[in-house]
Amino acid sequence: MPKRRQDMLDSGAEPLPSQATGQPETLEAEWEALSGAAKEAFDSEIAFQKARLGAGLRVGKHILVQVGVALACLFAAILVLAVGLLLALGQSIGFWWATGLVLLALLLAMGASALAIRRGFRSLLSLITEGADQ
Repeated sequence: MPKRRQDMLDSGAEPLPSQATGQPETLEAEWEALSGAAKEAFDSEIAFQKARLGAGLRVGKHILVQVGVALACLFAAILVLAVGLLLALGQSIGFWWATGLVLLALLLAMGASALAIRRGFRSLLSLITEGADQ
């Protein structure tokens, strides 16, 4: 078995397209065979990339639907938690104070999330700009 690519080409196991038909080898015939093979390879690569893109879009739509369902469930859970806290704290410290306390807790959680998102975008931006410099 040949170890190098050139050995595989020189082994003579498979004839060239122009040799298989018995035509005399001319530069024009070789060029036509080569350009035909290149066009066929290009067309098959385009078809492969289109299929790959279609598969990626199908998976992306599925992920997007799942994220939407997860966000709806998260919203419902936060709403139930807030109402439960209002009812529980309202008995001990009063409903207005309970409302303010729950609102403050939700605003602090939102601020912490916003800072984490900002930090993530900054690190992503630094990775992008670092790659562009090189």
